[in-house]
Amino acid sequence: MTRHQQTPAETATTQNESWGFYGTLDRNCEERLDDDRLAALYHEAASQIVQIAGCKLYEAREWLDSTRGRHLADQVSPQVDADEELDLAKVSWLAKQLRRDLDPTRRPRR
Repeated sequence: MTRHQQTPAETATTQNESWGFYGTLDRNCEERLDDDRLAALYHEAASQIVQIAGCKLYEAREWLDSTRGRHLADQVSPQVDADEELDLAKVSWLAKQLRRDLDPTRRPRR
């Protein structure tokens, strides 16, 4: 298996528990979430990003661990507080931002 090849059973886990999506969601939610719930929400977000952007799981993980993931957590924490199912399609700017950030044919800005 190559370095970034994913298996169907692969689980997305954060490399940034302090910030990014994981850490921000942990701080923003009104009720303290346990580590299992945070990990499940993180994996669900990564899986939805893979579907929306057509990217690899490792790319979704890197994106969630970045500043962009922190902004996403700001948007979805009300869904989590309301105990709703995580639905990233409700975040209007997400698809456009993902295409901009994760499109392999797009040249990086200088």
